[in-house]
Amino acid sequence: ELIASSVGLTSETSDPFNIVSSGVLVGFKVERSPSGNISTKYAGQTFNTVFTAVDGTGATVVDFTGQVVITSNCTLNSGQGSTANFTAGVLSLHSVSISSIGNCIITATNSNGSEFGDSNSFIVTSGPANATKTQITASPTVILNDGSSTSTITVQAKDAYNNSITAGGATVTLSATAGSLSSVTDNSDGTYTAELTSTVSLTTSTITGILNSIAIADNATVEFVSFSHICQS
Repeated sequence: ELIASSVGLTSETSDPFNIVSSGVLVGFKVERSPSGNISTKYAGQTFNTVFTAVDGTGATVVDFTGQVVITSNCTLNSGQGSTANFTAGVLSLHSVSISSIGNCIITATNSNGSEFGDSNSFIVTSGPANATKTQITASPTVILNDGSSTSTITVQAKDAYNNSITAGGATVTLSATAGSLSSVTDNSDGTYTAELTSTVSLTTSTITGILNSIAIADNATVEFVSFSHICQS
């Protein structure tokens, strides 16, 4: 702050301000390549970033040739840890991918100091549906063998990183080894449901599915039992 005063006049104090030295490293800019804010990504998507060493005025510190350590508040799938060396204050290309979803920030910290810089906050959404991670569940898992009792079969689409998908549009078909299945309903939220109706047999039905022409690894089972069995259990 600066204070101005004189005899007979009211003193005035300036707003606080910082004194910076040109050319002295104070932090890093973290941007998409070649420049600007990082836009929305999906889980597992690889994108290029650029890091710039800056002084207190925002100018590039051209004599910085060290490295930075890359971290994030989200889960980095690639690009974490120490980078290559900067050239004339800039690391012009560094590839990164994130496997979790949410509002993410990438941070670059001087590997030989405390100076750091954050990217803008950007959204990472779930990736493409993956049949290996997608889940099939049944509720309830035990129903009467009366030919009319039902169990709701739910498919939760997930991406390759086990993130739940929250939008519809996939092609899902279901099959059951016993009982009858209704048509599959796309709930437009990443889930797909059908109703399984029991038979009059005492048996267990295994429900399997296909997601976008690929067999879903998971399955569900529903047991068709008599009334006395339900009472005993």
